[in-house]
Amino acid sequence: MKIVLTPYVFEDGLLDFIFGLGHLNCADNIVLDLSRVTHYIPAAILALVVKIDNWRQSGKSVDIMGYEDSTATQYLQRIDFFSTCEIHLEENFKRHDPLGRFVSIRKIGRKIDQLSNDIATCMLPELANTDNPDESGPFDCLVYAVSELATNTEQHSKGRAYALAQYTESKDIIRVCIADTGIGILESFLSNGSDYWYEDMSEIDAIKKALEPEVSSRKHLSLWAESPNHGVGLTLLYELATKLKGEFILVSQNAYFCLNEERLFSDKVSLGGTLCSFTFRRRDLHNFGDILYECKQNAGLIKNEFSRKGLFK
Repeated sequence: MKIVLTPYVFEDGLLDFIFGLGHLNCADNIVLDLSRVTHYIPAAILALVVKIDNWRQSGKSVDIMGYEDSTATQYLQRIDFFSTCEIHLEENFKRHDPLGRFVSIRKIGRKIDQLSNDIATCMLPELANTDNPDESGPFDCLVYAVSELATNTEQHSKGRAYALAQYTESKDIIRVCIADTGIGILESFLSNGSDYWYEDMSEIDAIKKALEPEVSSRKHLSLWAESPNHGVGLTLLYELATKLKGEFILVSQNAYFCLNEERLFSDKVSLGGTLCSFTFRRRDLHNFGDILYECKQNAGLIKNEFSRKGLFK
């Protein structure tokens, strides 16, 4: 089965893009034509990486063609899309330092703090060493977002995970996405014996439950005796996106959730893992500490309104 990939995918088109890819799950031989591809946000790129990974792991044949005609090919090479998908193309260009522009696809391991700081430093190098809270907001927010998303993925997915980030200077937008080939949120509740799982729970029900404070904490992680996860990461990223008028998208298997829409697909068009995308405008973050504190208040996580201790825990 062959599919000619759409030229553009932004946040408002991600649902249809993932849904379209899911229809290829029934095919044994898959051909992806990149000839029309012009610009994909990180979430679309990682959705494609996850699907290709899953298709191959299930024994399907996956071929990629048309990259010779795509205006996005050089960028996809720079972010290591092809090498991640085990496609080795000759590079007819010189690689330049990506500082301030993008972070190429990174596989997620146990060194979450290093990953978080590496991504924030690459995306916002001029803020890496500042101690001024009025200036460090975007950097702190990016470190926090990557750390929380990566920690959730490492502890719950039981699959391979990837991170990708991008800064679009013309629109002042930072996008960070983490996706995995794992079991999904619903199966995580079930396999870890969570008290939150119930009979007939759907994947969209599981997403909504995971967005509640402390639901994905150490309490139901049977494999993590000393889990650093307090179970509020997704909750606070959702609150942050709402307050900043940014974007928060969470996809788990056959369920799609964002700030203004939710959708449950057929099991046959499942993503085959979990994907979370967080987007914000850099200029909207002046003092991240104050913003995060307000988000904690909104989520009911501040027990003492006069205490600011443990803000980033």
